[in-house]
Amino acid sequence: MTFDEYWQDARFTTKRPFLGGSMKYAFGDNIYHHDATDQTWIQENSHHSHADGSTNLLNLETDTHANRVLVSDDFTYWGGDGPVIPPNFNQLIARRGHKCNFSQRLVDDFLAWCQSSGAIGRVGVPLKWNAARTGARRRSAA
Repeated sequence: MTFDEYWQDARFTTKRPFLGGSMKYAFGDNIYHHDATDQTWIQENSHHSHADGSTNLLNLETDTHANRVLVSDDFTYWGGDGPVIPPNFNQLIARRGHKCNFSQRLVDDFLAWCQSSGAIGRVGVPLKWNAARTGARRRSAA
């Protein structure tokens, strides 16, 4: 769906960042949409904007390069607690701007490996959340 569809869809209003809430709510990813008047991009105050809440143009341009949001209910998200990926799948590790020109056999083998874990949905938290929790534990222990 487009960013505007994502922004307007009632199913995803809880994905809008709420900086006064828990880390889960502060890191919402529903942050981009167009201004209704002049159709310019709006970047909501979030971890992608500058600390003062102003628009971070580099993130805005990079994140909205394609006006598409991937929405799925068939996924596994390991976050910062993911398994070690076997070396035969290293070429599949995606980076921003990667090209997907892999053999169907390699893709099928990788999907079978992922599904063999039995993990479905969000099974871990983002790596930054782990670091934040560790930092909080260290501060509270001091």
